Amino acid sequence: MSFQAYLDNIHAKTGKKMWFETLPDTKFYASPILIDGKIYAASEQGDVYVIEANPNPSLTEDEDFAQAALSAGTSFDALITEILNAA
Repeated sequence: MSFQAYLDNIHAKTGKKMWFETLPDTKFYASPILIDGKIYAASEQGDVYVIEANPNPSLTEDEDFAQAALSAGTSFDALITEILNAA
């Protein structure tokens, strides 16, 4: 049997899927939990992932955060990769 881990952001009021990511080579054995604005998820490998529950449902290339990163020399693709690797 094969399992795949997914991370997606769904707008609470509309039910619209805001974004979706596949987490490669990661298996979770329990549902994540929300504590003090952070989502905690423990993997079967013993890693605990902590993700800030950000009220900003969209991170696009024209957002201030992405533009600041670009000014510092980090492309949008590299920024998203870095965020996912840090999660």
